Amino acid sequence: MFMEESNFIEVMNSIGVKDIQGENDDTWVIHTEPEKLYYLAKFFRQKPGSRILDITYGKFDSILYYVFLVPGLENRKTVKVVIPVNRIMFRSINSVYPSSEILERKAEFASDLRFKKVAHSYVVTNDIEEKDGSNFFAFWLIANEGIVEDARVYLGSVYYKIEARIRRYGWAEIPHRLGSMITLCPFSHQLAYTKALEKIAPLREPSEGMTLFRVFFLELERIARHLLWIGMIADFVGIPEFLKKAFNVRNELSLKVSDLNRLGLSKSRSLFSPSMFDLPKKMRIKLTQYMEELETKIHELFEDPSYQQVIQLVEEIGKLEREKIDSFDPVGPIARALGQKMDMRQILEHEGYDKLPIRIAVSNENDVAGLVKVRAKETENSVLLLQALLEIIPSQFPGNFEIPSNYESEEPGSLERSRQSLGIVEAPGGLLTYHLITDPNGRISMANIVTPSMRNFPVLLERMKGEEISHAALFLRTIEMSDLVKTVFIYDSSREKTVSYSMNELTEQGKKIFERRRKK
Repeated sequence: MFMEESNFIEVMNSIGVKDIQGENDDTWVIHTEPEKLYYLAKFFRQKPGSRILDITYGKFDSILYYVFLVPGLENRKTVKVVIPVNRIMFRSINSVYPSSEILERKAEFASDLRFKKVAHSYVVTNDIEEKDGSNFFAFWLIANEGIVEDARVYLGSVYYKIEARIRRYGWAEIPHRLGSMITLCPFSHQLAYTKALEKIAPLREPSEGMTLFRVFFLELERIARHLLWIGMIADFVGIPEFLKKAFNVRNELSLKVSDLNRLGLSKSRSLFSPSMFDLPKKMRIKLTQYMEELETKIHELFEDPSYQQVIQLVEEIGKLEREKIDSFDPVGPIARALGQKMDMRQILEHEGYDKLPIRIAVSNENDVAGLVKVRAKETENSVLLLQALLEIIPSQFPGNFEIPSNYESEEPGSLERSRQSLGIVEAPGGLLTYHLITDPNGRISMANIVTPSMRNFPVLLERMKGEEISHAALFLRTIEMSDLVKTVFIYDSSREKTVSYSMNELTEQGKKIFERRRKK
């Protein structure tokens, strides 16, 4: 146990924090002043596995909300810090939590606030302009004779349009809409939003059967996403035969999911429906048989010689020293490929996963090959979880929510007033959070989405240093948001010249390098 409640309050008082409340069984809420934040962050950082989950600026009440994950802090796992905004300049905490700078960048976008950097800046500001800054990414590499010396990232208003729609539409509509708005891991985003909503909406707790079905679709998405990701890496390094085999397995999985949808067990309905669900005996038998077949096919896929070729080509690329890894806060497969045994499915210890044999895949190779191996192992483990789920999911159970009649018009009071709520999911890429804030009228006034890629940017940039420029596109492919990267700027320090490449151009250069390496 990290700290008992009395000791926690004693330490908070020594820092100067007086207003401490237990919001529920797993959350502290702390009201404090800006000058205390840095020392709070240092205190939370003492616990291995702690993360900064979110930094959100609430416009209607001029408050900054910081949310920390602190495993082992008594029986509470999240700490919300509420800070009144009585100044413009804030001290950055990125020397304590490196990934916080990305979140500070988002808070700056939503307000007039500015964060004074006390460590290396990962954000290149005012260097790149675009008329429509939403979902805009650009990487800036400083290189000498083809070797990367430094790497930085520019982010526009990440997910701003989606967050704006969450504030605009009725809260019950959003799970359905997220499925079409999010191209990567849509179910994870639907679930994270719904979990945040359940804490502030007049809804029943999800039934045990509904919770298990959420896990079922989440693991289906994990398998599909991992197969796609590994297939893309294989194609990038010049092994298209593995890509084809991985896609064949993935496409067959998609067809089986379509069978579930025809039964009415669609992904959106598994989140938000007042109807009854039914898993007929014949369908259960068919799914059980298919899972056995899927286990065999995935095992054969990762025993295939073409997979071993992929591993050999990416070994020793992006290798990090242990002391550098420990100074960052990676999440998901990237964290586990760097030797950190962090998986929110185990940390949360509820919501269906407490009844399942969770196996966490960890690698200490600290290179791209280690990440490929971790994703492959997680794919195999997810099949085992699905097999276990089919044994315990009930044949019939009531729907999740009783949706009140006034939800479409969002009448005042339909949501709890002046509240903040957090939804946490272990998405295929890692820790995903949706942070919702309601105004005094019970409407969603602020929605903030923090994805696994945003948390993994600092370690990704560190991994690029000392590597060939031709590997840059490969590194970008290791994060979930790689499809949003439009431009890579490379400054050649020896010639004092900057060259810009589209992601496609850089990818083609990288493929040629790996093609030559493969022939050797």
